[in-house]
Amino acid sequence: LWGQTPDPFALIDMDRAVERIQRAFARNEHITVYGDYDADGVTSSALLYRALRSLKQPEATLGYHIPSRLRDGCGLNLRAIDMLKECGTQLIITTDCASSDVEQVAYANSLGIDVIITDHHQPPERLPDACALINPWRPDCRYGERYLCGVGIAFKLTQALFRRHQRPVEDEMALLDLVAIGTIADVAPLLGENHTLVRLGLQRLNQTQNPGLRALIKQTNMNAGRIRERDIAFVLAPRINAAGRMADARIAFDL
Repeated sequence: LWGQTPDPFALIDMDRAVERIQRAFARNEHITVYGDYDADGVTSSALLYRALRSLKQPEATLGYHIPSRLRDGCGLNLRAIDMLKECGTQLIITTDCASSDVEQVAYANSLGIDVIITDHHQPPERLPDACALINPWRPDCRYGERYLCGVGIAFKLTQALFRRHQRPVEDEMALLDLVAIGTIADVAPLLGENHTLVRLGLQRLNQTQNPGLRALIKQTNMNAGRIRERDIAFVLAPRINAAGRMADARIAFDL
């Protein structure tokens, strides 16, 4: 089943994204993962953050930013870019957002910050001038699976990085619990690659070692080993979404 999933490098701009991230690793650049405040955005940000943390040099700085639903809205915003510049960010990698953020990417570029976009929303005719824009809905993308959501795209970038760094397949598989949650939460069609990722992700979720997910499962009185799609849709995902709606999505990210 796993061997049938498409090559991550078949996604448009994947080579460019991996090359830029590897350059950031080599230079110990400050990287910031920039996400969204819903369950898909939070899981995709957490997934990519965990992957980058395992690959970067110990002395390199890795940060994250999730905008406020109430103050900022979704996507890149100029105030956040200014803040990230002050923190020393040299590379922003978005998850689940920014395909339409032409002005914001241009502003980041003017400050010397490169931007890699990973997203699944329909892009506009004029694309942002990013280092890489990984989005299967780009008209020039020939990737056969268009219905991956934000966490699916973030996972494909992680998969490409892990394979370039010759990490074992088990390292990829260990992240599928988050992929299952984000994909079901975003109501993505469970067909093709999504079906494979969620099916394997549910197996992983039912034996997850992620302490945050284990605590959430315990809090909801669910039985690990018997969690199904419905449990994610109506029990886990709404709690992750609630952080961004009621307070701050970073609470869910940290969990």
